[in-house]
Amino acid sequence: MTNRKLSFSQREGYSQIPEALQFEELSQSSRYEFELCLTKALELYQHEERFAIGREKQAANWEEIMRDIWVQFLCEPLSLYQGMYQVREGLVRILHFGEFYEVCDIIEELTTRTAHSQPKFYTDLKEVFERKRVAYRLVGSDSIGFVVVPTTNEFEVLTINAIFDLLSIKSPRFDLVLKHLMNAGRLLREGKDSKSIGESSSAVEVAFRILTGCDKEHNTVAEKYFKSTQIHPILKEHIVTPYRFASDISDGRHGAKQTGHNADRFDAQYIFTNCCSSIQYLINKQNLKEKMEESSN
Repeated sequence: MTNRKLSFSQREGYSQIPEALQFEELSQSSRYEFELCLTKALELYQHEERFAIGREKQAANWEEIMRDIWVQFLCEPLSLYQGMYQVREGLVRILHFGEFYEVCDIIEELTTRTAHSQPKFYTDLKEVFERKRVAYRLVGSDSIGFVVVPTTNEFEVLTINAIFDLLSIKSPRFDLVLKHLMNAGRLLREGKDSKSIGESSSAVEVAFRILTGCDKEHNTVAEKYFKSTQIHPILKEHIVTPYRFASDISDGRHGAKQTGHNADRFDAQYIFTNCCSSIQYLINKQNLKEKMEESSN
């Protein structure tokens, strides 16, 4: 979440303070600011091209990225490609007039391709999502890529941001957990609710395995973790419930079930946020236990 202050016009009541999150839509001002982020990134690339002679360039290779965008996203033949600024025009059309999911697809691709060498592009985009109250968040790490995941309220925003920030710091040990959560968020945005639930629960299972150093079934590793960490039985039940739910739904972890529950996006959103919160809790409890053991020695 951003702590940006209200403008003069908002404080004095001359312009509206945004309240509702933009779900399955993007305001025109959000779209224009995404374009501004792109423009700044390209200007940095142009600067590097002009002044980085004789030293290693830091900016991403936008020429290569734009060529790939031309073919893969704009669906144009490579033979008609005439340069990156021709592609920029097509990207701007999508940013201005495309469906919200088309904009998200482009942002995921550009961020994943540039985050390592041009991190400011990612931070600028992330800040727009937060400040413009878009009901999606750009999360991930430069080691495994980025996805845009949906949120429904401010609490979810805080929870999702916190766990992705924590896992990014702990990479690469927790990269597989990150991948499962990113897949869950992507599937949730695509409306594949049951599969999203399966990925969310898999993220918790992998976290248990990493934290215990045990490669057994979920119930075994969970029990091993609980035996070594002081957690109230009610909280234990809360943590393992999403896994049992994922095993029971249709098209979830173990394929379609005739008696399974048909999950909807509200189920998937709840499980996604719940699992993000649970993983953060498990890691923090483990860290606390290790610190207490160190201080007692």
